[in-house]
Amino acid sequence: MNINLFRHVMVPVKMNVKQGERVLILSDYKMDLEIKEALITAVYFQEAIPVLLVIPPLEVFGNELPEIVEKAVLDCDLIIAVCSTSVSHTNAIRLGRKNGKRYYAMGGVTVESLTSGAATANYEQVYALSTKVAEIMTKGNNVKVLSEKGTNIEFSILGREGFPLAGIIDKNGISGFPDGEAALSPVEGSANGVIVVDGTVHHIGRLKNEIWLTVENGRVIKIEGGLEAEQLKEFLEKNGDDNSYNLAEFAIGTNSAVKSNTENTQDYKKMLGTIHFGIGDNITLGGHTYSKIHMDTVVRNCSVIVDNIEVLRNGKMVLGLR
Repeated sequence: MNINLFRHVMVPVKMNVKQGERVLILSDYKMDLEIKEALITAVYFQEAIPVLLVIPPLEVFGNELPEIVEKAVLDCDLIIAVCSTSVSHTNAIRLGRKNGKRYYAMGGVTVESLTSGAATANYEQVYALSTKVAEIMTKGNNVKVLSEKGTNIEFSILGREGFPLAGIIDKNGISGFPDGEAALSPVEGSANGVIVVDGTVHHIGRLKNEIWLTVENGRVIKIEGGLEAEQLKEFLEKNGDDNSYNLAEFAIGTNSAVKSNTENTQDYKKMLGTIHFGIGDNITLGGHTYSKIHMDTVVRNCSVIVDNIEVLRNGKMVLGLR
């Protein structure tokens, strides 16, 4: 066994797995066998009961899981999803959470991402900052996001709850690893403006050219830019549905240990001071719009104002821990 990998995997397991629990480890055959073995062993060392379920990999973030997964989800205490494609925005996981099952997202992890970068953070600090930002979101009514590159968008968050997704499962029943963000779903139909994506995009990766998204009444109505913009349009046309253009998520990265040169979108969007906008399904984050996909687009060096509170200024966290 890879001892270094096991040592790092024990961190999230110790934070979240309780003695005697039935832990469903959901994975697919694209994931490294070493990761599955390390998780099984870590759960066992925590004196809990690990059960591994391996499924065919999903093609797209948000695609629904096989029916057998729903049955397994209802017969466990905690789901650890370590799939090559994130399964967080699926009906099976939502069914589990509705029935009191805790959910832990580890989609797209690699041996490298579990032993370096975001995984090495002090998760007490990451959780504290994520919680502070999430509380501001929960109390807020309106968000404005600006950047020197041209991002200029506003949307309502009235009545929406901010989720601290930072390695520790709390009252919301959901978290992940490596992690570090405060996220929520904007009110449907409320967002208007422009988003200039210059970081990474799910299923596309690191961008060489900016993607300009024009948002009107909560929907992306125009996608412009270079090669990657064309790739995004083609991807949505091929794999999405009408609701795939819904502005589904707004999140702020809170993990200072993420390496700026990472090619992993799942890690990159956790980087301290980045933000990401998700499009498509938003039900997992408290919205009301179902789509068969959910894709995140990462934006750097933004300023974020929630009501009259400045949270980020040009990608730097203004709010410190007090």
